[in-house]
Amino acid sequence: MILGVFCARNLASVDAMNKSNPFVVVELVNALLQTHTEYKTINPEWNKIFTFAVKDIHSIVEITISDEDPNKKAEFLGKIAIPLLQVIIFLQIQNCEPKWYALKDRKLRTQVKGQILLEMDIVWNPIRAAIRTFTPRERKYMQRDPKFKRRLFINSYTRLREFLLVLVEIRDYVQSCFDWDSPMRSLFAFVVFIIFVYFFHIHHIPIIILLFFLRPYKIKSSKSNKNSSKSVSESEEEPDFIDTNGQSSSSIRERFNTFQDTMAKVQNTMDFVASLLERVQK
Repeated sequence: MILGVFCARNLASVDAMNKSNPFVVVELVNALLQTHTEYKTINPEWNKIFTFAVKDIHSIVEITISDEDPNKKAEFLGKIAIPLLQVIIFLQIQNCEPKWYALKDRKLRTQVKGQILLEMDIVWNPIRAAIRTFTPRERKYMQRDPKFKRRLFINSYTRLREFLLVLVEIRDYVQSCFDWDSPMRSLFAFVVFIIFVYFFHIHHIPIIILLFFLRPYKIKSSKSNKNSSKSVSESEEEPDFIDTNGQSSSSIRERFNTFQDTMAKVQNTMDFVASLLERVQK
């Protein structure tokens, strides 16, 4: 398939100067291509030609227009989804002629401001396409960028807190040995330390590491926690801000995006550390 992305007109503005920095992302199942960014305009011209290898004629090509912010976070401007079969029908009527497409929202339900000019051409084999119809569709493996979710953040914090409590207990136990709260226990710990220092060799390090895997402690490994983290509703999407107050609205949106990105990084780091500790504990 050959796809020409030429230009767009009357796009939504996201800054105080009623301008945008739009760019286009074209997706066909697991193939993704992107145009350059046109700065300070709502009528951009990209004039790019993309070529895709079509594996299934029943696939859908998705074209998304986004605005590039100074903090490199893309803001949604509009989207369209075109089935390849619909492109073939259009080509039979009008041979490779550019066409204006009205942009829609993220869920492709309502029309938003702006249009995009595209030109498409497909070279395909009807026999191979008919045979491909009886095989399962290719799965789409691309994932969305992780977003901050309050429940997932609290869940990760709870999982980490259990390990921190164990570390606090170990610290208190060691401190009690130094404070001689129990003379017998402190004496025993001292003897063990002397023997350890006397007989310790470098090759004992792997054995010491192995002891961490043989510890009798059972921290709640939470398959339930993992399931709950996966079942966190994905409907908690970033709220849409409407630029009704000019610079004030834009500033609030930028601050919110920066805060959300920071919290998402903290959330993902906490989840990674908790998952790693749970694997070690098992």
